[in-house]
Amino acid sequence: MEGESGAMTTEPSEGVEARRAFVLPPVHNGLDYLVTAVDYLGAAATPPGRGSLKYAVLHLQAATEVLLKARLVEEHWSLVFAKPGEATREKFDEGDFNSCTLRDVFTRLEQIAGVRNPELHEAIQRLTTTRNALTHFGHLRRDVSAATVERTAAEVTMRLLQFIHLYLRPALCEKNSDAIRHVGETMAALRSKLGSITSLVEHGMRALGEELAVVAERTVECPDCRLWAFVVGKPDRFDKSPLMCRFCFTEYDLPGFAESDYVSDVLGGRSGRPYAPCSACGESMVIGARTVKSPEGVALCFSCGAVTDVPR
Repeated sequence: MEGESGAMTTEPSEGVEARRAFVLPPVHNGLDYLVTAVDYLGAAATPPGRGSLKYAVLHLQAATEVLLKARLVEEHWSLVFAKPGEATREKFDEGDFNSCTLRDVFTRLEQIAGVRNPELHEAIQRLTTTRNALTHFGHLRRDVSAATVERTAAEVTMRLLQFIHLYLRPALCEKNSDAIRHVGETMAALRSKLGSITSLVEHGMRALGEELAVVAERTVECPDCRLWAFVVGKPDRFDKSPLMCRFCFTEYDLPGFAESDYVSDVLGGRSGRPYAPCSACGESMVIGARTVKSPEGVALCFSCGAVTDVPR
């Protein structure tokens, strides 16, 4: 990784073969930029130092461009060419071509892939202006503060994580199992960092305010990021979607697994039996679960979302 001065630190040898063929697939490359950007955002005391914030912006801009183009490639590899009509597979494989602009990427994602994300588009446009100033001049306009840049970087980070979760990972071909696995591992590694970065937490939770307010009675602390954004229970018994933290996108396909991790990691594996039968669906309820609406503790069913007072 680069330090505050931009100098590269020495990495362990990866072997002769790794040095002989330097290959980093697009998804891996984009996620590498994203991980580094998040590290820089959290590298120094809040607010981040000037060097950390600068490199966070540069790496975040690169992460966004690469990951959006990776999603475009899943539609067809020619779509990342500036002029798709002149695309050849040989040029694509060699990386020997002029790629499309970010504006073209968003247009093609919407018109061809059906992926519409205006919030990310607007945020990345603001970040691009900042990136250009920092890259070429090393400073911003006098009316642009570091706090403003940090907020924009935080917004882009959260929007990009959402893009990965909703649009990139589901689109990866089954044959691209390595990329699918890498996305999962990287997202898991990032979750442990997100909750400790003040700017990300402030932006993310503020953006989720209205969404979480309507499910406050079944929103608990996330076992992964430890923020109050994990929504449990599915009142519609035909709903097969996973339980998910709305902040860090931790998912559980089975309510029982979410319940187990919550009791173990959040409640601390309390002694005694912290369960009772749920009268609504027949599954178990966690006794003493703390929710946004009832932080003092209630009986909560992770399966159907039913809530009752703690049994006496």
